Amino acid sequence: MGVSTLKLRIDTPTGKVYPGRGFYQRDEGALYVQVGEVSDQRHCFSYLEAESVRFDLDQHAQLMGIEVTEPR
Repeated sequence: MGVSTLKLRIDTPTGKVYPGRGFYQRDEGALYVQVGEVSDQRHCFSYLEAESVRFDLDQHAQLMGIEVTEPR
């Protein structure tokens, strides 16, 4: 059974960005999605990057964030 429709709520972030939430930075033409929680013990350590996508990884190579720089 598949999902018939996808619902998005798009608004300006005003506080902490929680895992699973993202935002579109209009002036940069980029979508940012935080996948893992950032803390003193867990932070971005490295990344994998292609022409329009970047994956941020923590020190254990677990995904923390996704950045898509393909303008709408």
